[in-house]
Amino acid sequence: MKRIMLLVFAVFALAGAGLGPSVAAANNGANTTHFTASYTDPVLGPVVCAGERIVKTAPHAFIKDSEDCTILNGFPAGTYSCADIGGWFSDYDGMFTLDCTLVITDNGDGTSNNHIVAYY
Repeated sequence: MKRIMLLVFAVFALAGAGLGPSVAAANNGANTTHFTASYTDPVLGPVVCAGERIVKTAPHAFIKDSEDCTILNGFPAGTYSCADIGGWFSDYDGMFTLDCTLVITDNGDGTSNNHIVAYY
């Protein structure tokens, strides 16, 4: 059941997302863009996220999202691989990946925190 709920969460992560980007350049040649997203997931209910999109060009180019989301209706704590749940759609721009990790913690008040690190 957890796997199905996470897959649905990933598929609908962009539904109704409100994004608020701001860009900054790091001194290592990478550009960092702060973003926020809030939406109502059909399984999890209201979700509120804030994170960073990091884009680095050669050498060693990569695109990475690192974000934290509060799941207002809660979700079982654990560490999940995106390959195990069928993938992840970025809350920044909808890019899809199987290369990410979700770490969900119980906040003790009925909500959960979801820390996502994703590479595209």
